[in-house]
Amino acid sequence: MATLRILPWRVLSTRRLFHYRSVSFYSAWGTRQYWKKYRRSLFTVSSLVAALPTLFKGQGRQWVQQSQPVLSSTVPFETSRVMLPDDTNPMGNVHGGTILKLIEQAGHIVATRHCNQSRNDKDPPSSLSSSMTSVLARVEHMDFHNPIYVGEVAQVQALVTYTSPHSMEVTVDVWAENTLTGTRRHTNSARLWYVAISSQVGPYEGQFKPLPVPELTGLTDEELAAGHSRYQSQKASRAKPTNYKGISRQENDHYADVPCSVPHSRTTLTNIVLPSDCTSSGHLMGGALMKMMDTTAGIASVRHCRTLAVTACLDAINFYSPIFNGDLVFVTGEVVFTSSKSLVIRVSVEAEGLRSGARRVTNDAYFTFVSLGKNGKAIPVPPLVLKTQDEVERYEEMKILYEAKKAERLREREEKQKNSQEK
Repeated sequence: MATLRILPWRVLSTRRLFHYRSVSFYSAWGTRQYWKKYRRSLFTVSSLVAALPTLFKGQGRQWVQQSQPVLSSTVPFETSRVMLPDDTNPMGNVHGGTILKLIEQAGHIVATRHCNQSRNDKDPPSSLSSSMTSVLARVEHMDFHNPIYVGEVAQVQALVTYTSPHSMEVTVDVWAENTLTGTRRHTNSARLWYVAISSQVGPYEGQFKPLPVPELTGLTDEELAAGHSRYQSQKASRAKPTNYKGISRQENDHYADVPCSVPHSRTTLTNIVLPSDCTSSGHLMGGALMKMMDTTAGIASVRHCRTLAVTACLDAINFYSPIFNGDLVFVTGEVVFTSSKSLVIRVSVEAEGLRSGARRVTNDAYFTFVSLGKNGKAIPVPPLVLKTQDEVERYEEMKILYEAKKAERLREREEKQKNSQEK
């Protein structure tokens, strides 16, 4: 049986006293004494070679799964990360897209965990073909309550709160902790919807079919009724309009030089999807795409205001079609509405297949930004210059939505004040 000797550093230092070509009898004798003293530190190469396959194949894989069981989906997934200068916007706050990316990553993990909770740790490795992964289908309206700063710890908690036969609702909350003062504040709440697909989709564009997801157990009748109501609401909102088109970049470009006009703020970012932006199944992570969208909306708002601007909230984001590794992504944003201190940017995303060359609309969203002055406080926004009938109609439509949301926020604020007074 072949053996591999591991000698202590004293043996090595003793042997350094003698030249390579003239090793004396004393050095050999000393080495033998150390060999007897430290014989327990030896291990056999044959035993190591025999053990290696069991660490990575067959029984070894099962052993690893048994030592680290998959947690139940009823257990919240928590993650945290220190915010670094790379995560900031020009104001010094953490980039809104970075927060969206953290939220989606946590949601993806807990949703994928729920999809595979019925898998047994005794399943053979060949059963990987039956495993599932989750893809983001929709992000509900989300507000940015408080900023996060460099040096603070962003804490993200995600939990599956409802399931339908083919989708999962995930609730995510974000806190910012100042490790110097020990204070902790709530910054974001989000509600995301995921669908399950096979984990063997592949790295390139293709069609995949949503798979059934396990039912979430342990909910009360009230929770089931509320979850079903939310599911029906998002299902109706997620339906893609038959006449939906991306943002045209030629219909009104002839007055793009007019300040504060719609085409003047129009911005298009072009990216190629890299493996670092994708899941193991080869499709683009929703968080990476949302960061591109937030960046595009930020550039459009800066072009309109000519000041720094930050994300205030975003309406629901619908994901109509997946984007795959190697696809070209075109993210276009333009200002469509302005109030006294905020502006709404419509963002549309198109993807071009690496092999087919066909371009398709993948998703759209409306971001709300606020303009900030040198002191970091909100300042008035220049009014939007409207030139076409389509721009006027879209502006009036967004104005109605803006007034409705403003009234809803006022009502919620009054309810909170009333509840606090009663307590």
